[in-house]
Amino acid sequence: MQLEWSLNELNLMVRRATRGAGFAWGIAEEAGKATRWLCSFGLDGVGLLIDELDEASKKNALVNVNQHTWVGKSALLIGIALIDRVGFSLPHRIEGLKNPLFLAPFMAQRAQEEQQSLTLECTQGSVTVTPSGRLSIHGHLSVYNRLHLNASNQDHLIIGEEHYYQYRAFLNIQAIECLNELAQRTYVPDSHSNSASDAGAGLLDND
Repeated sequence: MQLEWSLNELNLMVRRATRGAGFAWGIAEEAGKATRWLCSFGLDGVGLLIDELDEASKKNALVNVNQHTWVGKSALLIGIALIDRVGFSLPHRIEGLKNPLFLAPFMAQRAQEEQQSLTLECTQGSVTVTPSGRLSIHGHLSVYNRLHLNASNQDHLIIGEEHYYQYRAFLNIQAIECLNELAQRTYVPDSHSNSASDAGAGLLDND
Protein backbone atom coordinates (compact mmCIF):
# COMPACT_ATOMS: atom_id res chain seq x y z
CA MET A 1 0.00 0.00 0.00
CA GLN A 2 1.26 3.46 -0.91
CA LEU A 3 0.44 6.82 0.63
CA GLU A 4 0.55 10.16 -1.16
CA TRP A 5 2.76 12.87 0.34
CA SER A 6 3.58 16.41 -0.67
CA LEU A 7 7.20 16.90 -1.72
CA ASN A 8 7.74 19.58 0.94
CA GLU A 9 6.41 17.27 3.63
CA LEU A 10 8.75 14.53 2.44
CA ASN A 11 11.72 16.91 2.41
CA LEU A 12 11.13 17.89 6.04
CA MET A 13 10.67 14.30 7.18
CA VAL A 14 13.86 13.14 5.44
CA ARG A 15 15.85 15.98 7.04
CA ARG A 16 14.62 14.94 10.48
CA ALA A 17 15.26 11.26 9.77
CA THR A 18 18.79 11.96 8.55
CA ARG A 19 19.45 14.08 11.60
CA GLY A 20 18.00 11.30 13.75
CA ALA A 21 20.43 8.88 12.13
CA GLY A 22 23.23 11.01 13.58
CA PHE A 23 24.26 13.21 10.67
CA ALA A 24 25.00 16.93 10.81
CA TRP A 25 22.31 19.40 9.70
CA GLY A 26 24.18 20.31 6.51
CA ILE A 27 24.18 16.69 5.35
CA ALA A 28 20.55 16.30 6.44
CA GLU A 29 19.51 19.26 4.30
CA GLU A 30 21.23 17.83 1.23
CA ALA A 31 19.72 14.39 1.88
CA GLY A 32 16.25 15.97 2.04
CA LYS A 33 16.69 17.84 -1.22
CA ALA A 34 18.12 14.78 -2.99
CA THR A 35 15.34 12.44 -1.84
CA ARG A 36 12.68 14.98 -2.77
CA TRP A 37 14.19 15.35 -6.24
CA LEU A 38 14.27 11.60 -6.88
CA CYS A 39 10.68 11.10 -5.68
CA SER A 40 9.53 14.02 -7.85
CA PHE A 41 10.54 11.91 -10.87
CA GLY A 42 8.72 8.82 -9.60
CA LEU A 43 11.87 7.06 -8.38
CA ASP A 44 12.34 5.26 -5.06
CA GLY A 45 14.21 8.09 -3.38
CA VAL A 46 13.33 6.98 0.15
CA GLY A 47 14.54 3.42 -0.40
CA LEU A 48 17.83 4.74 -1.77
CA LEU A 49 18.13 7.21 1.10
CA ILE A 50 17.68 4.55 3.79
CA ASP A 51 20.41 2.46 2.18
CA GLU A 52 22.60 5.56 1.86
CA LEU A 53 22.24 6.47 5.54
CA ASP A 54 23.44 3.00 6.44
CA GLU A 55 26.37 3.23 4.00
CA ALA A 56 27.44 6.77 4.95
CA SER A 57 27.46 5.94 8.67
CA LYS A 58 30.06 3.19 8.28
CA LYS A 59 33.62 3.82 9.35
CA ASN A 60 34.90 3.11 5.84
CA ALA A 61 32.64 5.77 4.27
CA LEU A 62 35.61 8.09 3.74
CA VAL A 63 35.47 9.80 0.34
CA ASN A 64 38.78 10.13 -1.47
CA VAL A 65 38.65 13.12 -3.80
CA ASN A 66 41.48 13.88 -6.19
CA GLN A 67 41.68 15.53 -9.59
CA HIS A 68 40.83 12.57 -11.80
CA THR A 69 39.27 9.74 -9.73
CA TRP A 70 36.91 9.95 -6.77
CA VAL A 71 36.48 6.87 -4.61
CA GLY A 72 33.72 6.24 -2.08
CA LYS A 73 30.74 3.98 -1.41
CA SER A 74 28.31 6.72 -0.36
CA ALA A 75 26.60 8.61 -3.20
CA LEU A 76 25.31 11.09 -0.59
CA LEU A 77 28.83 12.09 0.42
CA ILE A 78 30.19 11.97 -3.14
CA GLY A 79 27.23 14.12 -4.22
CA ILE A 80 27.93 16.75 -1.57
CA ALA A 81 31.56 16.85 -2.73
CA LEU A 82 30.33 17.29 -6.32
CA ILE A 83 28.24 20.39 -5.56
CA ASP A 84 30.83 21.81 -3.18
CA ARG A 85 33.26 21.88 -6.10
CA VAL A 86 31.14 23.76 -8.65
CA GLY A 87 33.53 25.56 -10.97
CA PHE A 88 36.27 22.99 -10.54
CA SER A 89 37.02 20.08 -12.87
CA LEU A 90 34.69 17.09 -12.85
CA PRO A 91 36.18 13.73 -11.86
CA HIS A 92 36.93 11.51 -14.85
CA ARG A 93 35.94 8.42 -12.90
CA ILE A 94 33.93 7.61 -9.76
CA GLU A 95 34.61 4.23 -8.19
CA GLY A 96 32.91 2.14 -5.51
CA LEU A 97 29.43 3.74 -5.35
CA LYS A 98 26.75 1.49 -3.90
CA ASN A 99 23.77 3.57 -5.12
CA PRO A 100 24.83 5.45 -8.28
CA LEU A 101 21.28 6.71 -8.97
CA PHE A 102 21.36 8.69 -5.69
CA LEU A 103 24.06 10.85 -7.28
CA ALA A 104 21.60 12.15 -9.91
CA PRO A 105 20.10 14.99 -7.80
CA PHE A 106 23.56 16.38 -7.12
CA MET A 107 24.42 16.08 -10.80
CA ALA A 108 21.23 18.04 -11.58
CA GLN A 109 22.22 20.83 -9.21
CA ARG A 110 25.69 21.08 -10.74
CA ALA A 111 24.28 20.88 -14.27
CA GLN A 112 22.07 23.87 -13.55
CA GLU A 113 24.90 25.84 -11.91
CA GLU A 114 27.30 25.25 -14.79
CA GLN A 115 24.70 25.16 -17.59
CA GLN A 116 25.81 21.85 -19.07
CA SER A 117 24.30 18.38 -19.27
CA LEU A 118 25.92 15.64 -17.20
CA THR A 119 25.88 11.90 -17.86
CA LEU A 120 26.96 9.23 -15.41
CA GLU A 121 27.60 5.99 -17.25
CA CYS A 122 28.97 2.48 -16.98
CA THR A 123 28.90 -0.45 -19.40
CA GLN A 124 25.35 -1.45 -18.33
CA GLY A 125 23.63 1.93 -18.43
CA SER A 126 23.59 5.67 -17.79
CA VAL A 127 21.68 8.53 -16.20
CA THR A 128 21.60 11.99 -17.82
CA VAL A 129 20.46 15.32 -16.37
CA THR A 130 20.20 18.61 -18.24
CA PRO A 131 20.46 22.21 -16.99
CA SER A 132 16.79 22.71 -17.87
CA GLY A 133 15.83 19.95 -15.40
CA ARG A 134 15.22 16.93 -17.63
CA LEU A 135 16.15 13.42 -16.50
CA SER A 136 16.68 10.27 -18.57
CA ILE A 137 17.83 6.79 -17.57
CA HIS A 138 19.19 4.11 -19.88
CA GLY A 139 19.78 0.50 -18.85
CA HIS A 140 21.04 -0.18 -15.35
CA LEU A 141 23.75 1.54 -13.29
CA SER A 142 25.65 -1.34 -11.69
CA VAL A 143 26.74 -0.97 -8.07
CA TYR A 144 30.41 -0.86 -7.15
CA ASN A 145 31.27 -0.39 -10.82
CA ARG A 146 33.66 2.10 -12.40
CA LEU A 147 31.53 5.06 -13.45
CA HIS A 148 32.38 7.86 -15.86
CA LEU A 149 30.96 11.38 -15.48
CA ASN A 150 30.80 13.30 -18.75
CA ALA A 151 29.70 16.84 -19.55
CA SER A 152 27.97 18.10 -22.71
CA ASN A 153 26.86 21.51 -23.94
CA GLN A 154 23.64 20.03 -25.32
CA ASP A 155 20.87 21.28 -23.03
CA HIS A 156 18.31 18.81 -24.41
CA LEU A 157 20.54 15.74 -24.39
CA ILE A 158 18.30 12.72 -23.70
CA ILE A 159 19.69 9.17 -23.58
CA GLY A 160 17.21 6.38 -22.86
CA GLU A 161 13.86 6.72 -21.10
CA GLU A 162 12.90 10.22 -19.99
CA HIS A 163 11.32 10.62 -16.55
CA TYR A 164 8.85 13.44 -15.97
CA TYR A 165 8.34 15.69 -12.97
CA GLN A 166 5.38 15.04 -10.67
CA TYR A 167 4.15 17.15 -7.78
CA ARG A 168 3.46 14.39 -5.25
CA ALA A 169 5.48 11.53 -3.76
CA PHE A 170 4.06 8.02 -3.40
CA LEU A 171 5.62 6.12 -0.50
CA ASN A 172 5.00 2.64 0.88
CA ILE A 173 4.08 2.28 4.52
CA GLN A 174 7.35 0.52 5.44
CA ALA A 175 9.37 3.46 4.12
CA ILE A 176 7.26 5.95 6.09
CA GLU A 177 7.62 3.89 9.26
CA CYS A 178 11.40 3.79 8.82
CA LEU A 179 11.58 7.57 8.36
CA ASN A 180 9.34 8.13 11.38
CA GLU A 181 11.46 5.87 13.54
CA LEU A 182 14.62 7.79 12.67
CA ALA A 183 12.91 11.17 12.98
CA GLN A 184 11.71 10.32 16.49
CA ARG A 185 15.32 10.37 17.65
CA THR A 186 15.53 14.10 16.98
CA TYR A 187 13.06 14.72 19.79
CA VAL A 188 15.65 13.56 22.35
CA PRO A 189 17.79 16.54 23.43
CA ASP A 190 21.33 16.43 22.04
CA SER A 191 24.18 16.32 24.53
CA HIS A 192 27.39 18.19 23.80
CA SER A 193 29.16 14.89 23.16
CA ASN A 194 26.49 13.74 20.71
CA SER A 195 26.75 16.96 18.72
CA ALA A 196 30.51 16.66 18.50
CA SER A 197 30.34 13.14 17.10
CA ASP A 198 27.71 13.57 14.37
CA ALA A 199 27.93 10.90 11.71
CA GLY A 200 29.33 12.16 8.44
CA ALA A 201 31.69 14.67 10.03
CA GLY A 202 35.15 14.77 8.50
CA LEU A 203 34.44 12.18 5.82
CA LEU A 204 36.05 13.97 2.88
CA ASP A 205 39.68 13.16 2.11
CA ASN A 206 41.12 15.82 -0.22
CA ASP A 207 44.21 14.44 -1.93
